[in-house]
Amino acid sequence: MRKITISGLTIAFIAAATLRAGAEPAGAPLADAGSQVAAEPALTLRVNDAVVQPGGVAAAVLRTYRSRGVGSGQVCLAVRARALAGQQLVAAPTITYLSAHVFDPAGDVVTQMTPAPDEVMVQFSTPLPTINAIDGPLAVIYFRVEGAAPGDQFDIEPLLDSYLIDGNGNQIPLTLRPGRLKIADPGEAFDLSAAADVVVPGHDALITLQSKELKLLSSGTLALRFDPSLAAAPPTVRVDPRHGKVTYDTDGSAPEDGLIVVHFVSARENFNRVPGDLLEVTVPTRADIPPGTRSVVRPDTALTTLVDAQGRVLALEFENDLLQFIAP
Repeated sequence: MRKITISGLTIAFIAAATLRAGAEPAGAPLADAGSQVAAEPALTLRVNDAVVQPGGVAAAVLRTYRSRGVGSGQVCLAVRARALAGQQLVAAPTITYLSAHVFDPAGDVVTQMTPAPDEVMVQFSTPLPTINAIDGPLAVIYFRVEGAAPGDQFDIEPLLDSYLIDGNGNQIPLTLRPGRLKIADPGEAFDLSAAADVVVPGHDALITLQSKELKLLSSGTLALRFDPSLAAAPPTVRVDPRHGKVTYDTDGSAPEDGLIVVHFVSARENFNRVPGDLLEVTVPTRADIPPGTRSVVRPDTALTTLVDAQGRVLALEFENDLLQFIAP
């Protein structure tokens, strides 16, 4: 078996500690008194797609795709009616906002949630810009959904009065991306999807197994397959503790065959408390892959199993995705 590197959050926490020591956050715009903030790429703030059963609790996970130190900010969110082609507009359900959590590796964040009849505002701050020092889930907002039927779909929209402030007091340019809320039938299988983004040949490709429904897990096996001929070096495996504390191993993995296997146990039975990328695999890709190449990434349906907090083996539904290569 070829080597797999198991990467936790050690490097990112060192970076966060550096920020706490007073260093300027990586990527912060350069500015001085009276000058304009230098132009910088916008930070994408996206709401992940979510699934919930009628009357159940959903998790709206807001995430970024780039580490960028944040010291304070607010996110505002609303669940809106969604127009589907050829279908009548469904009225928005009754939403009860329950709680919110903003992730901070330093553990110093102060959070306040203010619900309104049709939206919610979450304000937060830290002494130093350690929020989003590690890219991924930035915040999660939990809410109960009533007055909706299986098959209904809605938009979970980050609102324009959302903002993030960096360590220098500058507002970070944002690109806001909504997510989709799907109302599931109570007997519907738990969805586990492969996901991959576009990548430039020679760069790292992130491929994941991700969830959309809030359902606490106690143990299981996550197995992901990719084309090993695309890899230039062994992959790195990561299980982000923001999704719940677990112990895990990669026994049974065969990266030379494009197979990554992770067996996990959650002693607190709370894995997937934050739905999203439960398994992250970073694959260094070959520089000579032709742009336009598309390669299937998929869960291994025979090896993947999930057990919930009540000890029940879940019925699963799987989705594949495509890893796409683009020109620089």
